[in-house]
Order: sequence, then C-alpha cells, then structure tokens
Amino acid sequence: MKRALAEHGHRSKEYIRVRDQIGNELMNIRFTARIIERLCDSLRGMVDEVRSHEREIMNLCVTRAACCGLISSRSFLAARPTCAG
Repeated sequence: MKRALAEHGHRSKEYIRVRDQIGNELMNIRFTARIIERLCDSLRGMVDEVRSHEREIMNLCVTRAACCGLISSRSFLAARPTCAG
C-alpha cells in the first residue's frame, strides 16, 4: 500500500485497489469492545494532535503577519485549504 501510494498517489487505481482489498480483509475481523475503544482513543489522540499543530501554525502565521498588518486570524482561517479527500 505504501509503495502504491508513493509511486502512484492516493487517487490512483492501484492505491484504491490495495486500500479496498485491505478494507475487505479487515471487515472479516470481529473486534472486541475493548479493542474498538482503544482504536477510537488512538484516533481521538491523533485528531487532537493535528488540531494542536493547526492552532500553533495559525498562531505563528497570524502573530507574525499581524505585527506587519498583513493578515487577521479571520482572513487566515478563510484562506486555508480544506480537506476535500
């Protein structure tokens, strides 16, 4: 999967085929409630870490640009790209 991603990108047919194949294999596994909770906690932790980095980046950009009168936090948030998958 990593090779397909590196060589062809996340939207390529090869990557999607491998991703779906892995997903189909995982659908056959029955996870216990404890495992699901651990997986969810792990995901929540990753999301919190990403949000923390986003806030830090915004603070740096806005603080440095605002001191020069270049951008406000509202303008920064409006200009940042969104995750369109």
